[in-house]
Amino acid sequence: MGKDTIPYEIKTKPLFTHALKPVKFIKSWLSWFGNWKSASSPPIKLPSPEQLKVLSYNLWGAPQDAKNPYFQFKQRSQAVLKLISTIDADVICLQEVSRDWADKLLADPFIRKNFYSTDFNTDRVHSYFGLSQITLSKFPIISATAYGLPGYEIYSLLNTQIQFGTQTISVNNVHLHSGKEHSSFRIAQLETIFNILTSQEQSDSTLIAGDFNFGDNWDENSVLDSAPMPLTDIWKHLKDNDPGYTEDSHINIMRFNLKGCHKQERFDRILVQSNTMDATDIKLIGQAPIDPDAQIWPSDHFGLLARFDIHSRKEVISSNSSSSKSR
Repeated sequence: MGKDTIPYEIKTKPLFTHALKPVKFIKSWLSWFGNWKSASSPPIKLPSPEQLKVLSYNLWGAPQDAKNPYFQFKQRSQAVLKLISTIDADVICLQEVSRDWADKLLADPFIRKNFYSTDFNTDRVHSYFGLSQITLSKFPIISATAYGLPGYEIYSLLNTQIQFGTQTISVNNVHLHSGKEHSSFRIAQLETIFNILTSQEQSDSTLIAGDFNFGDNWDENSVLDSAPMPLTDIWKHLKDNDPGYTEDSHINIMRFNLKGCHKQERFDRILVQSNTMDATDIKLIGQAPIDPDAQIWPSDHFGLLARFDIHSRKEVISSNSSSSKSR
């Protein structure tokens, strides 16, 4: 068996499919409520459907009582919540969400006021670092499903269908297997994700965002290049000359202090397949330390914030028709 063959004879975690219940915080009831469509609470004010801001961020999980001085849950969670409110993204994909992170996020007044959320069942947290995801959306969530991915740990795909004006967007919040030696698992996970997405009813647009846990020159990129749908890597599309490291221990000293080795990799990505969404900008967030003296950052990852211009189906059809006539 070659080194890149998936070691099926080694016991892996069982795969799963969990249908989740989209929720909205109902102020008059002081609780997150599943049947928000019939709740007697005014809907949140939707942002313009002509633009979309998408944030992806690995929060660096772990419980708040973790003893390592660099975890500093209270400081880091406050910094992350401040970033979320300042950036004011329309769709937020968060990875490494532990139970404590989920409690903190869903208790935050800004998030309660402005977002729909995929529900968070604490049974989905199967590790110390909380290998689970939450997706937040200012636009109504039609459905949400968590899919287990092959590997030693319970990594998953969180697939969320969002109603965006007259369009639907398939938002896929991913966290792939860590460890450079686990390339075969990440390849299998990507193939599983593409099988899931191609088996679903097609949305107007597809976003895949999260922590892919592989860099630009790793073997896994060949799977992205041969994906059954034409995916655009927003960072490479807009900033190909910038390495865009989302783990960079030369800047984020906290990571070096914890692990004792330097790393510079573009592990986090936002990919898009769409005829109606044009990426106009992408940047790193969370690069500044919370406490320079203590060398504490919001996370060991930097987040990604992408901006898109949105076109209606009618505009796309009209543009395509004009292009055809001009030939």
